[in-house]
Order: sequence, then structure tokens, then C-alpha cells
Amino acid sequence: MRLFLPIILCLGCTEKSTDAGAPPSTVDPFDTDVEPEEEEEEEEEEEEEEPIEIDPNIDQTIDATDSTLWIYFDLETASIVSPENPADSPDWDLAFQRYSIAVNGGVSGSGGTQVLPLGGSYDSFEEVSQVPDAEWITDMEDSDGDGKPEYAFQSWYDYDLSTHTLSPADFVYLVHTVEENTFRVRVIDYYSPQGESGYPSIEFDQIE
Repeated sequence: MRLFLPIILCLGCTEKSTDAGAPPSTVDPFDTDVEPEEEEEEEEEEEEEEPIEIDPNIDQTIDATDSTLWIYFDLETASIVSPENPADSPDWDLAFQRYSIAVNGGVSGSGGTQVLPLGGSYDSFEEVSQVPDAEWITDMEDSDGDGKPEYAFQSWYDYDLSTHTLSPADFVYLVHTVEENTFRVRVIDYYSPQGESGYPSIEFDQIE
């Protein structure tokens, strides 16, 4: 007698393909150092081509991120200058180093630049067109022992202890320049559009 053994078909027992898919990524998607995929890179490049919105009131943004360098600025020409001897040069009016703003007068320079702080006038900047009869100041020697001069612009910012950020205080400054012109000046921001500190932006107009 013949025995018929049943033939058992193993369906779906073929070996899995090696390219069925890589294991899930363990990279934190919120890690900014992660290299994006090619398609994402193309999308990011397209986004970077879009113009960054900048406050229309800004006349100049200064890269003052280096805490060892001063960046010198001339109001008449609205340009950054590079005087060989800043302490004895008439080529600049304001100087920037991180959050410090110096003027070409007093202990900071020989140009005779003077400043008249106008408190409570920040939002009415466009209306500041006259020079009031008040006392002008300039950069003075250190009087509080912090190792820095008493800058005429030293009260330009408010400091938030909870966020450790700077924001413009309620001041407009009149600046009597080396060339004996008068400008109204206010600080617009201390941060770049990307949020990096050390980029003071100013608005200024000549009124006399």
C-alpha cells in the first residue's frame, strides 16, 4: 500500500528583503545640528531666498558682537569708519561694542561730541525737531567703580531679569556731532533678525 504524505506549502516563508526599510531614526528632530534630508534642504534653500523682514525705521545695524573691538560710525555719511587713532580722530561720532555706545567726546574721544537725552520721547521720535534748552552731556570718567566710563548713552536700554534680554528704553538722544550738526537718534533693537545679540540697530535724522 502506498502512503500519500500531504505536501505542506509554506506560504510567505521567503526571506525578507534586505531593503525593506531602515530602522526608525533615533535622532532628536529638535536638535538643530541634525543634517536635514535632501528634499528638506531644497525646501530650506527656497525659504532662505525669501527676504527677511526688517524694521523700516532702521537706518543702520551695527555688528558689535566682538567684545574686544569698537565699531566706529559717522552720522553725516551714515557709514562705518576705521580711524587709525580713534581717540584723536574727527572721523566718527558714535562707537559700538556689544551694548555699550560711546561718543567722540569726553573720555572717549577728542571730537567734542555731546548728547542730550530726552526721556519719555521714544514713541514721538518723528516729532523731535527742536533742541530744548537743557544741559548737554558727554562720556565721563568711571564714577561707580565698574571699570567703564559713564557713557552718555548708558541708559539706552532696559534689562529684563527674567529673560536676560535688552530692549530700548524710553529715550531719544540728540547728538551734537564733530561737524557741529545735530541729529536725533534712538536705538531700535539689540538683536539680529535671527535673534543673536550684539547687533544694535539705530534710527537717526539730522534736525539742525
